[in-house]
Amino acid sequence: MSNDGYDLVLVARDKKRLDALAKRLPTKCEVLSADLTDASDVERVIKRLTNPKKPIDVLINNAMFHDPTDYLNTTLESWNKTLAVNL
Repeated sequence: MSNDGYDLVLVARDKKRLDALAKRLPTKCEVLSADLTDASDVERVIKRLTNPKKPIDVLINNAMFHDPTDYLNTTLESWNKTLAVNL
């Protein structure tokens, strides 16, 4: 694995898995546990990513949410979560 000199901010719900991943990567990683279906967590992520004291040079968004429920039985709440995360 190469290191192009970028520090990483890893964001996901599972802090334990993020910590494990951060230890395996060959670069400095900041771990930020957040559920992107929760508005207050999204605000924390936005605050971090827009912090002028720790600027972000490159953003790679790999967030995804999928409800495995049958299409016809999916709730409005689930659709809203899917849209919030995926958009």
